[in-house]
Amino acid sequence: MKRFLTCLLALTLVLGCVFALASCGEEETPKTESKAESKNEEASSQDTVSESKDYVLAEGYKLYTKKDISFAYPEDWELTDGANPIMLDEMGNNFNLTYENANKENTQLYKTLSNDNFMEYFGNVFEAMGMNIKSYDVKRVTNAGGVEIIRCEYSISYQNINMNMYQFIIPGEKTHYNVTATEMTSISDEVKELFDSIRVK
Repeated sequence: MKRFLTCLLALTLVLGCVFALASCGEEETPKTESKAESKNEEASSQDTVSESKDYVLAEGYKLYTKKDISFAYPEDWELTDGANPIMLDEMGNNFNLTYENANKENTQLYKTLSNDNFMEYFGNVFEAMGMNIKSYDVKRVTNAGGVEIIRCEYSISYQNINMNMYQFIIPGEKTHYNVTATEMTSISDEVKELFDSIRVK
């Protein structure tokens, strides 16, 4: 089970970077944070619950905040260390955050991304990673906090493991955010809470 979860963590990080890879152009690498900055952000994530733009933290959830974006995750999930945070439960369900500096290429991609061109943009990337896309759906939606999000929902098969993936892409002027939810077992309520809780400063 531990080996499976380790593999899943690696896969989750890869999936979180899929969109960045597919839209890659010349961009600056986000600066590496010091341990002190990381600790300050963690403290901030605990202190800003009531200041999160009209979002009321649901019972049983914590708020994660980083680089001007925040979202809720179940408080009994483990928060891993690292440049890209992963919230993970014992069943392998997880949330993670990646971000990329906005440039001409990725901004244009997100402006035009739709159901019609999803596989054109990302099909080769998934195939190269050994993933079989069973179904997908791309929609432009607004969550409960008025945040405009590109919601990509798809089911995949990877090494005989079936899972549902949700990628919530929030394009910005300087930074594009990508919050990914991996559903190994049915956790629809947690995914909905995550989606509705996303806030960007």
